[in-house]
Amino acid sequence: MITYNPEDAVTTWPDGEYGATIESVVPKISKAGIEKGLATPNMHEIILKVYPTGEGPTQKVWDYISYPKGTWKLEQIAEALGGLDNFKAGRFNVEEHVGQNVTVYLRTKNDSFGAKNTVGEYLPGTVVPTRAGPTAPTTLDSDIPF
Repeated sequence: MITYNPEDAVTTWPDGEYGATIESVVPKISKAGIEKGLATPNMHEIILKVYPTGEGPTQKVWDYISYPKGTWKLEQIAEALGGLDNFKAGRFNVEEHVGQNVTVYLRTKNDSFGAKNTVGEYLPGTVVPTRAGPTAPTTLDSDIPF
């Protein structure tokens, strides 16, 4: 008999906040767009490297933003990366932010393929520390009252 760990059968992480790095942003034509005969991309496929809250391996999570229906999620990414003004001006290009860290709220989704983690939200403010390297400081020395 081959030995195994029964805990390895759990493939999703608990719902919650996690640090992540944007690994890839690729413009694509959605399945619905293909059915409509679109010739230009109408969505972004975003691949995130998500870091555990403790020790352990990272996981990859795919997120898809279709336009115009999913524009709200692009706004969340822009705000999380400090680009809300550019978003409001119609100039935020998520493709320019590969390699940057964000905080995501993962949710568990069940579908015909089983359970998987999906990005529920991109969160503004402090980036959850990752093993990817240093992140922006949450306070500056000048903010400390003593």
